[in-house]
Amino acid sequence: VAPASGTDPYNRERGPIIEDGFFAVGGETIADPGGRIDVKVLLQGPYAGLGEQDDNLRTGGHLPAHEPYTGLGFTQAGFGGGEAVDPSAFNISGSDAIVDRIFLAIYDAENPTQLIATKTALLQSDGDVVDLDAESVVAIPGLPADDYLIAVYHRNHIAVKTAAPIFLSATPTTIDLITDPAALQGGSNAVADFGDGFYGLISGDFDRNGQVQNTDGNEVTQLLGTPGYQSGDIDLNGQIQNIDIQLKLTPNLGRGQQF
Repeated sequence: VAPASGTDPYNRERGPIIEDGFFAVGGETIADPGGRIDVKVLLQGPYAGLGEQDDNLRTGGHLPAHEPYTGLGFTQAGFGGGEAVDPSAFNISGSDAIVDRIFLAIYDAENPTQLIATKTALLQSDGDVVDLDAESVVAIPGLPADDYLIAVYHRNHIAVKTAAPIFLSATPTTIDLITDPAALQGGSNAVADFGDGFYGLISGDFDRNGQVQNTDGNEVTQLLGTPGYQSGDIDLNGQIQNIDIQLKLTPNLGRGQQF
């Protein structure tokens, strides 16, 4: 965003363009980065203890450069969809290592079913959700400053949604979903209690219907032995194994989404 100079018609050139994507020409309200969210969330599947998650997908070279959620049927809104990262982002190790991609959904505070915007971001080992540069807080382009409900989705975990509206603006808003279940719709029923003071998204929803059911286990069983970036890999270690069913899915049978 920058002031124009000269006289109408105006010309502006930007570059370099490194890949295909979405482009918009418009006013500053469209081009502005919009709301910024400093989200903290953990996943039960790869959880290692004391607020840290394993990054086996990263070390095994399985993380995709392009977001997987559009291909899985997730509804996109706003500028969401097609997010890509430079593979060098996956070279980071330690607490800031990338564990997987997280899908953020922004809903209208007064009409909770109205999806306003989406963004696929990166999940770090310590639970920080960061933007595509693997370090900045997440920016939701074109989002006016206002109150919103925030939902966090993962491709084989049960989604969660904030219990109360969150004010988002260009100033980052922190949303801690790893130590306070009361911040979520459904409270403690919405998350897995890790027993060490931390909470996370419940693992095992392979078919992404909002419930962990026997059908999830039956479908994952058919995929045993499959390597790579797979939704049946519940613990995110790069391989679909019996432990995905026995340790990460079966204990959660009957648990479901709370919104």
